[in-house]
Amino acid sequence: DDHGNTNAAATVLNGSNISAAGIITTRSDVDVFQFSTGEGNVTINFSPAARGANLDIQARISDAQGNVLATINPLGLPASLNQYLSAGIYYLTVDGVGTNDLTTGYSDYASIGQYSLTGTLAANNAQPPVAALLANPTSGTTPLTVSFSASIRRSRTAQSSAIRGTSATERLRVTRIRFTSTIQPEHLRQF
Repeated sequence: DDHGNTNAAATVLNGSNISAAGIITTRSDVDVFQFSTGEGNVTINFSPAARGANLDIQARISDAQGNVLATINPLGLPASLNQYLSAGIYYLTVDGVGTNDLTTGYSDYASIGQYSLTGTLAANNAQPPVAALLANPTSGTTPLTVSFSASIRRSRTAQSSAIRGTSATERLRVTRIRFTSTIQPEHLRQF
């Protein structure tokens, strides 16, 4: 199986422009993807294989608790989702389905095949923490007493458009560490 069938085994899609390809191999196979988005519209387009497509795509977005927030099951083979989401982590499930009954449609028995997906997620303004480590002095003869200073900084830019339409920047210094060590020759490692 090319992608996991559950949220726990989901393939993670990173960034605000996502893309992936997969294969639905049996009627019980589903492909699950995990993505993180900022607050706003999420657009995801699904396309079956360019030639000989048999995959009738149904796609759904659910939250981390398993609540289905959006489902698309168009009459044709391709599918497209456009959904407003709050900032958070979500799961996207791709399934091969049938339509109507066997007299007027078809079952999901042969709704298998390759697909690709592309999408645009809302910008997630949370930035990863930035760590800095400084040493002073950085060279000398042994034994050498070195002072180390470390800090971790996390920055976040938030849009407060609901009230004022202005942009606010918040900076938070999480940790500041200082220590001194004497390096003896037996502790040195050369690479």
